[in-house]
Amino acid sequence: MELLKIFLEHIGIEKILQIPTGDLENKIALYIKTHIHEPITLTQLADIAHLHPNYFIKYFKKHFSMTPIDYINTIKLYRAVHLLVYNPEKSIETVAYETGFNDYRYFSRLFKKKYGVTPSVYKETKDISHLNETQKKLVDHPTNFYCYYSF
Repeated sequence: MELLKIFLEHIGIEKILQIPTGDLENKIALYIKTHIHEPITLTQLADIAHLHPNYFIKYFKKHFSMTPIDYINTIKLYRAVHLLVYNPEKSIETVAYETGFNDYRYFSRLFKKKYGVTPSVYKETKDISHLNETQKKLVDHPTNFYCYYSF
């Protein structure tokens, strides 16, 4: 088993599956984009790549520079910023649920960790000046995250 692990780490799954570089990443990113409002499991993502979930995490980190859950949560948080900026009438709880978070307190913790302020404060200030140009584009079009942050 250890030999297989070393083999896979050095050869790369793209060569084994005969998938051109980028195509598998695009397929994974597209799946996440189209299912972002549903619960997405590691097993579902690993199945797309025909990999064991444990190996898939390593593969994903190598190609996306973050874990699958971080990638998914980042997309959801950009969508949340979009809703907070362009739909201020929505409550924080509504924004959390509309962006795929089942627990608005968890959403608030993640939001504060990423942006340094709570969603309520962000909603009041609508300050996106700290974002770079790519991030500002993502606020306007959050579902395009995978185009900006992949491969």
